[in-house]
Amino acid sequence: MLFRGGIGVLITLLYNFLQGRIPFTALTVFNLLLVIALTAFIEFGEPYVQDTNLLFYFGFTLILPFTFITQLVFWGSFNRMFNVRDSKRLIGSVDVGTDIAAVFAFFSIPILLSYGIKPESLYSIGLVSITGFLILFLLLSRKYLVGGKSAIKSEAEIKKLSIGQFLGNKYIVTLSLFIVISLVALQFVDYAFFNATTIQYTNENNEMDDTQLATFLSLFEATVVIFSFLFTTFVTDRLNQDYGLRVSLLINPIVLLIFTGAAIALGSYFGYDLTTGEKSTIAFFFIAVAMSKLFINSLREALDEPTFKFFYVPIDRSISIDAQTKIEGTVTALATAIAGGIIVLINSFDVFNVFSITIFTVPVLVLWYFITNRMYKGYRDTLQNSLVKNKSAVKKNLVKEYTLDSVLEKEVRSTAEEKIIYGLKLMEKLEPALFETSLLQLADSPSKKVSQFARKKLKSWES
Repeated sequence: MLFRGGIGVLITLLYNFLQGRIPFTALTVFNLLLVIALTAFIEFGEPYVQDTNLLFYFGFTLILPFTFITQLVFWGSFNRMFNVRDSKRLIGSVDVGTDIAAVFAFFSIPILLSYGIKPESLYSIGLVSITGFLILFLLLSRKYLVGGKSAIKSEAEIKKLSIGQFLGNKYIVTLSLFIVISLVALQFVDYAFFNATTIQYTNENNEMDDTQLATFLSLFEATVVIFSFLFTTFVTDRLNQDYGLRVSLLINPIVLLIFTGAAIALGSYFGYDLTTGEKSTIAFFFIAVAMSKLFINSLREALDEPTFKFFYVPIDRSISIDAQTKIEGTVTALATAIAGGIIVLINSFDVFNVFSITIFTVPVLVLWYFITNRMYKGYRDTLQNSLVKNKSAVKKNLVKEYTLDSVLEKEVRSTAEEKIIYGLKLMEKLEPALFETSLLQLADSPSKKVSQFARKKLKSWES
C-alpha cells in the first residue's frame, strides 16, 4: 500500500507535468504501452524471477498506478473528444456501462475458475483488455483528436495551480484533507479485510485454497458494485435533496463506526485468528470487517463521490479544473501512501496485529467526521464569497432599475415554486452569468422542488 501510493504520486505528477507539453495522443500511447509491458511481465515473467511471491507483490503494488493511468487516459480522452453538450448526453451511459462491465467481470471470474483456469492466468485477460483499449483509443483519436477536431482548442488553455497557490487556498486544502482522511480509513479497512479473508480461508495446516479465495473476492466485489448502483439509482439524489450535502457525507463514517465497533467487540470476545479463537468463532470478526468493507466501498462510490463534486462549485472556475485534477489524482495517491506508511509503522511493533489496525480505524473515523463538518463550513463560506463576488460583477452591468436582469431576479425571488423555476429557465437562456449566481444561491432553498432543480443543473455542469 505504501509503495503503490508512492508510485501513484510519481505517475500522476509526471502525467500532469507532461500534459500540455507533448501531444495528448503521444502521452496516452506511451502510458498505455507502459501498462501493457508491465502487465505482460507480471503474467509471463515467472521464469525470470527467483521468488514468485515477489512477482505477486509487484502486481499488487501496481494496482493503484494502473488504475490512475487508465482513469486519466479515459476521462482525458473523453473530455477532449466530446464537447460539453455531447458529454452531458453521454456521461450517464458511460457510468452505467462501467457498472455493467464491473459486474460482468466479477461474475465471470468464478465461472472461469470452475473450468480449471488458475487465478494467476486472469492477468492474461487483463492484458488482452488493455491492448484492446489501446487499439480503440487509436481508432477514436483518428476520428476525434486529429485534424483540429478536439473539443479543447489548446492544452495551454488549462490554467494550472502552483504548489504554493494550492496550499495557500484554505478551502482546497480542506477538500484535500477530506480525501486523505477518508482514504486512510478506506485503506485501514482494506488491510483488515484482506488479512481477515486470508485467515478465514486458511486451514489448520496453514494451507490456503486460492480458488475459493478468488471466487469469494470476485463475488464480494460484484456485490459492492450492485449495492453501489442501486444506492446511486434510488437513494443518493433523495438524500442530497432532503437532508443536504453535510448529512450525506456524514453517513459513511457513522455507519463505519458502528461496524468497526462491532468488529472490535466480536474480535475481543470470539477471537480474530486461529491463535485467539476457533475456526467457527473467528468468522464473526470476519463478517463484521467484511460489512465494513462493503459499506465503505459502496457508499464511497454511490454517495461520497457524487456529493463531493458539489464542493468544487464554489471554487473559481479558472482554477477548478486543475484543482480537481490534483485532488483526485496526486492527493488521492498521496493519501494511499500515507495510509500504507502508517500501517507499516504500526506493524513494526510486535504487539500490534490485524486486530490492532481495526482499533486504530476508530480515531480515523472520528477525525473523518470532524473534517467533514469543517469542510461543509468552508463550503458555505466560500459559496457566500462567490455569491458576493458574482453579485458585484452583475451589478456593474446594471444601468437602470427595470432592466432585464432586475426583472429576472424579481422572478426568482418569488415565493411560488413554478415562478422561480420558470424565471430560472428564462435566465439560463437570456442571462447565463446571473443564472449561475442564482443557482448557487438556490441550491439550499427550503423548497425541495427548487433545490432539486438547482442542484440538478449544478451537477450537470460538473459532469
